[in-house]
Amino acid sequence: EINKRFFTFFEKKRPYIILKWAQTADGFIAGENYEKIQISNAFSSKIVHKMRTENASIMVGTNTAINDNPNLTTRNWAGQNPVRILIDKQLRFKNSMNVFNDEAQTLIYNLHGNGNVANAQYVQLPENDDFLANLILDLYAKNIQSVLVEGGTKLIESFIKLGLWDEALVIVSDNKISDGVLGPKMDFSKAECIEKLQNDLLYFFKLD
Repeated sequence: EINKRFFTFFEKKRPYIILKWAQTADGFIAGENYEKIQISNAFSSKIVHKMRTENASIMVGTNTAINDNPNLTTRNWAGQNPVRILIDKQLRFKNSMNVFNDEAQTLIYNLHGNGNVANAQYVQLPENDDFLANLILDLYAKNIQSVLVEGGTKLIESFIKLGLWDEALVIVSDNKISDGVLGPKMDFSKAECIEKLQNDLLYFFKLD
């Protein structure tokens, strides 16, 4: 358990992959039109930042980066910031986004070219159906032993469809919003364990 990232990296020739998201009690991860809403409580947010310190990198998809403009750092927990990994196939990101600051190294995977802007390195991948698999291979080549995938739904479900994950951590709040962006589909009856984080629940899954 202690060395699971190390073993996976050298035995499977890829990083250890953890899927993580927070959703409301009725299954939404964002409001209408991807409006950012506070889902988990303050204690759960600290635990998420602790998770970030335990992994070499953190990944989000295009829509999550554009709509949330996240920092993807560990500001709420003492520890080293993970490498930020973002997918921007069509180069939609603006240089003013938080991921271009100097708080952490940033890798932006795209279809159009290589290069450096501010603290971000652009990495071009081939335009084919193996984009995610090629991305994971590149992370292995860069000696990145683990990745925490924080969203959004499309990206996480792509990993699930490929069977390309090791753990999933899902925080479920007791709030309901009735409408918005639905979270990834997961059979909660298959959770290995459930931990209470004040008024939130943390569901833990492992790939069989």
